[in-house]
Amino acid sequence: MNKISIVMALWKEAYFSESEVIAWADAEILKGKSDPEDSLIELSLKGPGYCSKLPSYEFPASRELSFSERFAVRLESLNWVSEKAVMEFIEWVSRASLGEDLNIPEVLFGYLLDEEFCYDEGNPLKLFNEEISTHKSKASKLFKGIISELNA
Repeated sequence: MNKISIVMALWKEAYFSESEVIAWADAEILKGKSDPEDSLIELSLKGPGYCSKLPSYEFPASRELSFSERFAVRLESLNWVSEKAVMEFIEWVSRASLGEDLNIPEVLFGYLLDEEFCYDEGNPLKLFNEEISTHKSKASKLFKGIISELNA
């Protein structure tokens, strides 16, 4: 089931908690018109932590999100009023972007943030606040696309 792969990807990016994934699986089982898939039942009973360790022939593999999609999911769930949460996001972007394609705007942004960490006078939070608005629109569209696949 493609939806399970999407839910697992969102769980891996910490958009959904373990209990939210189980609740989603329960809801999918209840609204089903026929016998639910074994993988949906297993997700409901054992949770995503357990299921993510199973081989792909036993349980659907998590969808592989692109860097831009991961950025979008994390940006969507960002607690903007918590400076700690914003700094954790900045640190994630700066680390996760390393080795990725510099032609991707979110990756280049991560490299610029990482560079700010390297200098005593660097200020990654200031750079983040100045530049994040250029990424919000694309990120929002990507996130809505993922959610629309889930709700299809």
